[in-house]
Amino acid sequence: MIITLGGEQWPLRASMLAIQEAEQKEGVKLHEVEGLVDTSKMLYFFAKHGAKASGEKWTTPLSAWLDMIELSDVKYLTEVLNSLIGGDSSQEAEGKKKGEQ
Repeated sequence: MIITLGGEQWPLRASMLAIQEAEQKEGVKLHEVEGLVDTSKMLYFFAKHGAKASGEKWTTPLSAWLDMIELSDVKYLTEVLNSLIGGDSSQEAEGKKKGEQ
C-alpha cells in the first residue's frame, strides 16, 4: 500500500518489526492506537519499513513526518491504517450493501 503525504508517495509495510519498533521507540501499541498522533506515528514506522523493503534509504525524522500531517488528514490516515490491519469498515459496509440487494 502507498500513502500520499505532502505531495509525496510513501510505500507502507505493516511488518511485525515495524510494529515492535513503534512500541519500543514511541510506546504506541497497534491494539491501543488512540487518536491522530498515535495513528501518525504507527504509519511513520510502516513507511520507514516500506522504504527499506523497497531498497530506499530512509532519512525522514519522525518530527518531519508529523509536521507534514495536518488535521484535515485525520480521516485519510485512519482509513489507511484500518486498511493495513484489515479492518476497513467502508469496504465491509459496501460489501453488505451489495449482498443485501
